[in-house]
Amino acid sequence: QLDYDFASAGNDFVVFLQSRALAGNPTALTAWVYGDGAGHFLNAWIEDSAGQTWAMTFGPVSHTGWQQMTAYLDPAQPWPSGPIDGPDNGVIDYPIRFLALALDDGNDAFQGQGTIYIDDLAGQLITNSD
Repeated sequence: QLDYDFASAGNDFVVFLQSRALAGNPTALTAWVYGDGAGHFLNAWIEDSAGQTWAMTFGPVSHTGWQQMTAYLDPAQPWPSGPIDGPDNGVIDYPIRFLALALDDGNDAFQGQGTIYIDDLAGQLITNSD
């Protein structure tokens, strides 16, 4: 359960820290997300072996109810994916660690609270066909 309260009309986000190693060389993260339909961006933060922290987006949580969402671990993904901190060498250096989930308001003018649920977060070997 991830509760949020975006109190300002600025760029609000909340980070849920949960650091753990990810086995192998996953190319994506998948999760079942129970959405509240608010359209906020759900992002995964990962850290690679070079010390680079990346945000990789699952996309906006625009749905209500359960839906499986995927975050491709690809440095070429457009905003809101991309480097957050570290050497920014343009590649994901394995092995990697999952650091956190971040929920970022989809519309900066949004003010309000809500709850989403996350289940079965896992690293996967998936090719991005988009």
